[in-house]
Amino acid sequence: MSTPSVPASRNGTYTIDAAHSRLGFVARHAMVTKVRGSFDQFEVCAIRNAEAA
Repeated sequence: MSTPSVPASRNGTYTIDAAHSRLGFVARHAMVTKVRGSFDQFEVCAIRNAEAA
């Protein structure tokens, strides 16, 4: 299986628009019920550098 190549022009720093995003989670409590939660404030930053891979 080959990995598709991505052009280096897509390298850079990406941030998430928190006003249009939601960050939530689900955890099981005592393997009986699910507890759901979310974060009101968060900041996400992803850096892509294809040459470092």
